[in-house]
Amino acid sequence: YIISNGISNFIFSLIIKISNYFSKKKKKNILLSKNSNNIKINDDQNIILHNIKEKGYYKFDSKLNNEICEDIIRHIYSIQGYGNKDEKRKINVIERKSDTNYINFHEKDLMKNKSLQKLSVNEFFLNISRNYFGSEPILSNIGIAITYPTNQPMSEFAQLYHFDLDRIKWLKFFIYLSDVSLEEGPHSYIEGTHKVLGKPYELVKKGYKRITDEEFFRYVDKSKEKMVIGEKGTIFVGDSSAFHKGNNPKKNNRIMLQFEYCNSLFGSKIDKIEISEDIFDKNTFSVENIKTSKLFSRFNFLS
Repeated sequence: YIISNGISNFIFSLIIKISNYFSKKKKKNILLSKNSNNIKINDDQNIILHNIKEKGYYKFDSKLNNEICEDIIRHIYSIQGYGNKDEKRKINVIERKSDTNYINFHEKDLMKNKSLQKLSVNEFFLNISRNYFGSEPILSNIGIAITYPTNQPMSEFAQLYHFDLDRIKWLKFFIYLSDVSLEEGPHSYIEGTHKVLGKPYELVKKGYKRITDEEFFRYVDKSKEKMVIGEKGTIFVGDSSAFHKGNNPKKNNRIMLQFEYCNSLFGSKIDKIEISEDIFDKNTFSVENIKTSKLFSRFNFLS
């Protein structure tokens, strides 16, 4: 990717798209009930796709309702997470100490929540991903991060500009679970830098590295920087091969939910997630459909 400035991934994605089109043994995605659509989205799909293709991101007019946000927040307060990206540093949100600036949660624990289950298979999210990839999407990550105020941006918490490169092609759907103003560390991105040859080569040749603003804006027009500010429930989607970062909160903590879908699991090592089939909402899912779907192909289901 770095040597070709994105051309290699474009070619690989095209191969996946063509092979998917001609495949006689397409692995279909699950059939969902109407209960899976727990967000009413009125945004125009064509406008969303156009914005992602041209700018890299799109902020939805529709929002996740407060009841669902609160249900997810109650869930993460009830489970154990881990602090400062260290999985050995187990922590409960309520018992968080001042030296913990960042809390994540394990996917297998997040997936026990019915609201997160339904959001992960929301038809609108899947259709956007399907049309962007030209193939069936795979759910490659579910994550929630709580970021606490710090005086300076911290590289280890992705608060410096960088681009993601875990898969061949992917989309991330973000949902703010708290109000996010300039003081709460909004997500920032650089328009158009997801495109093939869209990144200044002076930055790309540095490799997969996080870069300070001082150095970054020597090569990037500051006017291309966009910040996503919004109330609790704000939804946005991005191709995070674009340069982006999460600004460090200065006043209150930020809680952000993320669903990542990709066109292939080829790339960096990805662990299989073992979960019990009993956790799924039977009104939304057919267990047999889940087990055979491409969407959940990185999950191992335990009877």
